[in-house]
Amino acid sequence: MADAFAKIKIGYVQDRSGQVLRNDLVETLNPGGEPSQPAYTLTIKIEEPQRNLAFQRNNSVSFVSYSVIAYWSLADQNGSTVFSTYSSSSLQYAISNSQYATAVNAQDARDRVVLDISQDIRNQLARYFLSQRPTGQASK
Repeated sequence: MADAFAKIKIGYVQDRSGQVLRNDLVETLNPGGEPSQPAYTLTIKIEEPQRNLAFQRNNSVSFVSYSVIAYWSLADQNGSTVFSTYSSSSLQYAISNSQYATAVNAQDARDRVVLDISQDIRNQLARYFLSQRPTGQASK
């Protein structure tokens, strides 16, 4: 898989969560650096819905559900989409009386959700490339 992954250029992804996702994908798919002549381009668009889950008696929020949905596609050198799907992950975090603790909880939630998505994208890309191998070709 490393050879196939090394041929993927990862496009710019919007917002801070997108930057974190892109950086993780670059590290895992292209550890030797981005390809100078990519065979594929990975394009990702993300959404980050949040939902208040629990309230205190004074109507302040005490828990938030945080999700990231990454819609992504893999295009060949001609720009034709060869694979397209989405990956998603979510979790909940606590809202504290401390603004700092709440900010740390939110950042940790984002980082963990984005890492889950990065791993899912990598796994789905591996399945795609395995499915494209000619029958009977040995894996390395």
